[in-house]
Amino acid sequence: MKKRITLIVFSVLIIAALYVLY
Repeated sequence: MKKRITLIVFSVLIIAALYVLY
């Protein structure tokens, strides 16, 4: 369960970073 939550948080951070860059 913990790994799943971390994966979701990491994905959200990547999407947010891409959104800020572009």
